[in-house]
Amino acid sequence: MPHKTERADIGVIGGGIAGLTAAVYAARAGFRVWVAEGDVFGGQITEAALVENYPGLTQVRGTDLADALTEQARGAGAALYRIRIQGAERERDGFRVLREGGALSARRLILATGAAPRRPAIPGIELPGVSY
Repeated sequence: MPHKTERADIGVIGGGIAGLTAAVYAARAGFRVWVAEGDVFGGQITEAALVENYPGLTQVRGTDLADALTEQARGAGAALYRIRIQGAERERDGFRVLREGGALSARRLILATGAAPRRPAIPGIELPGVSY
C-alpha cells in the first residue's frame, strides 16, 4: 500500500509557541503549511499556571495561550499533526519527513523543537527563590 504524503511549502517541526507562531505567519502569507508535534501543541508553556510576560497580554494561563495559538494556526490554514517524526531526507526540491504511515513533504523546513529546562552548574542554584 503506498504511503500518503502531505506536501506543503513550509513544514514546521515542533508545535510550541515558536512553531505555531511561524505557522500562523507563513499561512497568512499564503504558504501551504503543516506543523508536526510529537507531544502537546503549545509545548512547555502549557505547564505554566500563569504567564505574565507575553507581549500584549497582562496575564494568561499557559494552557489557554497554547489553545488560542493552536486554533489561530489552524484557522490561518496550517495543517496540524500530532505525530512523532522518525527521520528526514533531502529531496531534489525540498525535504521528506518520515512518520508512521507515510511522510510529510515540504520545500522548506523550520525546526522549532524547543528546549528542555536545564539546571545550570552554579553553586547555590538549589536555593529557594532561584529559577531558570
